[in-house]
Amino acid sequence: MAFELPDTHMSEIEHFGSELVELDKQIVGLGTLCGLDTTQDAVINAILRDEILPEQLPQDQRGMFTLLKALLSMRYKVEKQCLDDFGPGKCREILDTTQLK
Repeated sequence: MAFELPDTHMSEIEHFGSELVELDKQIVGLGTLCGLDTTQDAVINAILRDEILPEQLPQDQRGMFTLLKALLSMRYKVEKQCLDDFGPGKCREILDTTQLK
């Protein structure tokens, strides 16, 4: 009986998918707590371009907003790594399973 190594490429794809799904949940949840709809591209872009700043939010939301922005930046890096590792076609399949497109 031959020993076969697991398909590490498939587990890496699943890893990226689950990582993005988890990030999306946290981003959407924090966005909601800050009164922002992070399922909208315009809102995400405004956050990343510093068009929405922590100082514009109530004091009790500023820490959450800072974390939200950090998670959005992390998500961008994970998405870029997915593109680099798997190419646009496979990465698109992964992104289709996430909340943020």
